Amino acid sequence: SEMCIRDRFMKSFSGGMQLHVREGEAFEYVVEAPTAGRYVLTAKVVSIHKDQQLSLTSDGLKTPLEIPIPYTLGKWEDTKPLAIELVKGRNVLRFSRKAPNSGVTVKQFTLRPAN
Repeated sequence: SEMCIRDRFMKSFSGGMQLHVREGEAFEYVVEAPTAGRYVLTAKVVSIHKDQQLSLTSDGLKTPLEIPIPYTLGKWEDTKPLAIELVKGRNVLRFSRKAPNSGVTVKQFTLRPAN
């Protein structure tokens, strides 16, 4: 049987939790936005493979966005900022991995209002 995505959460040596995402897996987060508009998303990630990405969809996005994952040589690093549109209130951000992809580990996501 396949391992459930919740089994991919693990304690991080730097504190807190982290999520290891394999090819073909998907996960989502619910975000409450105080106002509608543009926000900037970054993710703190680790990857030991080149040319990796996460796909992002949400109710506020007309087309999926690709988040390039930096080749971090096994160290935590932030992705480049990505502007996304959020609606006021509840937003479901859905992340997935397309094939072919190797595993990537995510420590945190950060959303800030765009300037």
